Amino acid sequence: MIMKKTTNLIAIVIIFIIMFFAQEVLSKENKKMNIETVLQEEIESGVSISCEDGEGTSLEIDEEYFLLMSEVINEKLITKGFKPLEERMFIKKVYDIFHIVLDKDIKVFSVEDVTENYEEFPTKMDEGGIGLKVLDRRHRLILDIYRLPEIVNYQNKYPKLKELENQLKKSQSKDKNHECNIEWWQDFYDMDIEKYIEYEIDNTLALNNYLFYRQGNIFNLFENNKYFFIHLVVDNHYYNDLALLEIVLDEYINKFPSEISEILWSENLGKIKINKNAFQIISRKNDKERKRFLLEIKKDLDDIRDEYLKKYLEDYLMNNYT
Repeated sequence: MIMKKTTNLIAIVIIFIIMFFAQEVLSKENKKMNIETVLQEEIESGVSISCEDGEGTSLEIDEEYFLLMSEVINEKLITKGFKPLEERMFIKKVYDIFHIVLDKDIKVFSVEDVTENYEEFPTKMDEGGIGLKVLDRRHRLILDIYRLPEIVNYQNKYPKLKELENQLKKSQSKDKNHECNIEWWQDFYDMDIEKYIEYEIDNTLALNNYLFYRQGNIFNLFENNKYFFIHLVVDNHYYNDLALLEIVLDEYINKFPSEISEILWSENLGKIKINKNAFQIISRKNDKERKRFLLEIKKDLDDIRDEYLKKYLEDYLMNNYT
């Protein structure tokens, strides 16, 4: 009797194991089908469509699209050895860096516009045409929003899609009366497609390693993510990373000298916050570089009404302007 019960138990366990692995295989097949289906839609719609009566549209990126995209990126990052932070530490880091309090309902959040409460999913591009970075709570990552052909080598993985694109492109070139022009994905890449994808994934890996683990070279990373890092310092008032702060200070004094005050002090609800880390960095510079900053500070003095800030700047100029 005991032997029969044991045999039955083993049989049940085996059935559960088979069901589990069958579900895993089915899940992977469904995801593969989803990727291929979305890629086909992308290939058919092209990168963008421009028409004679105005600009056309491209495939819309919604939350479902983002979930598929982020899954692809996450798998590529894990293959390269990335380990996401544990949830509690991730929440703390997000607050320390972006001043965003993550509640349990937030799955996706723009890290470039903290005024947005995303009841609707953010679009890929802002008005300036610059890619938007978002926080992916599910995988505990900071990501750009990519179109799938930017991160999946459809030409190698799905040869039929490559053939389809060639046919569509050939048909358009033969049609002399077409009112709209499609930019095809095969013409989008400015380098070999595999190198392009590798470059984007490596940049995402480097960005997350730097933000969450303080690993990597901020100088190379800054060039590849300039808008994001400038926003982080200037608008988000992230001053703890002195190497990054100095890079942004130099960027401003060289390109936007009259706006340097945006980094040196800020006002919130009538209270002035002085970025003392920035002033310390300026003090350590050589005479020529320091004077460039001090001249811009001096220009702002007449317009400052806050007595505390005015006194701080006057003292600083007196002690550093030699």
